[in-house]
Amino acid sequence: MKMRPLSLALLAGLVFPLSSCIQADNDNVLNSDGSGKFTIKATVDLGPMAGMLGGKGGEGGAGGGLEMGDPGKDMLLGILGKTKGVDVWKEAKSVKGADGKIKVSAVGYYKDINKFKAANPMDSMGGTMGGGAKAKSSGPEIGDVKSYKDASGKWIVEVPLSSDKAEDDKAPAPAPEKLSDQELQDKVTEMRTQFGAMKPMMSAMLGTMRITQTIKVGGEIQDYGMMTKVDANTAKLEISFAKIFDGMEKLMADDKIAAKMAAAGGAQADPMKLMKGSDPESKALAAKVTEAIFGGKGEPKLVIKPGAAGFDYKAESEAAKAGQTPELKKLLEEAAKKASESDDKDDAAAPTPKKKAA
Repeated sequence: MKMRPLSLALLAGLVFPLSSCIQADNDNVLNSDGSGKFTIKATVDLGPMAGMLGGKGGEGGAGGGLEMGDPGKDMLLGILGKTKGVDVWKEAKSVKGADGKIKVSAVGYYKDINKFKAANPMDSMGGTMGGGAKAKSSGPEIGDVKSYKDASGKWIVEVPLSSDKAEDDKAPAPAPEKLSDQELQDKVTEMRTQFGAMKPMMSAMLGTMRITQTIKVGGEIQDYGMMTKVDANTAKLEISFAKIFDGMEKLMADDKIAAKMAAAGGAQADPMKLMKGSDPESKALAAKVTEAIFGGKGEPKLVIKPGAAGFDYKAESEAAKAGQTPELKKLLEEAAKKASESDDKDDAAAPTPKKKAA
């Protein structure tokens, strides 16, 4: 979806939208026919953002400045309204703790994971920050899960780390620049200086940011790729600023790797693009970067021997639909209305396509 762990410029751009320090856990129980059950849990601390902007930290907040409204409910409505491919929602709730942190959770079922698109919790926070603006976080998101069978009949589950739709993600990265020894050393110095200057600020504001994707499958996982093994049926992928910065720091300390990084684009280098290129050194560098950040080798892809279903989709989804409370139904109606209004605004703001000349 939109993950560029090596792009320091991108990380700098995350300071405002993600300065709330989000921790999100996405759990899926997946059957080989594509049906599944998901749980989304997010904890957000709006203290840093409210303090930075002199605002109120939500209900019961004090002080002047930016009115934060009800960010927990806005986030929940966004998750319910913007998540696509859901057959039925089982539960959804938002709670503000005594520590001021907001905890949002939702559970639902989908018939086809390839049509399931989980909403980014932070994309719905803009309405709480005055003016109804959207807070589009172009930051770390573990992508849409893809499920399919390969030519040998093995079940493959992938977690893409970059968007299939974003124009700048489609083209592979160019081959490394041809630089003189001095030019290369200057680029390495610039890259390290930029990283060193950025790290304290980013760590202070985003040091607790963490996003996980856990997948439990109805079958035996034979290859976990870069994902971490939980057990024979479960794998986990984690993105956190702590791991990103620690991994990047170790890579930059290696003169040979730092030189390759600088030649590949320095602060703008994107390992996902490097992997798509034809240059073998770029591919090797991308592998080192992703291994340093995620702790595993290979791709975020599981190879599975299908087995018994992880759960009874029909029985559980029907029970969830029958058990929906009036409060949940009302919340779903409100979320659908808000999503529709948001889509209408987006359509109205979109430029009119130019007609091709005859």
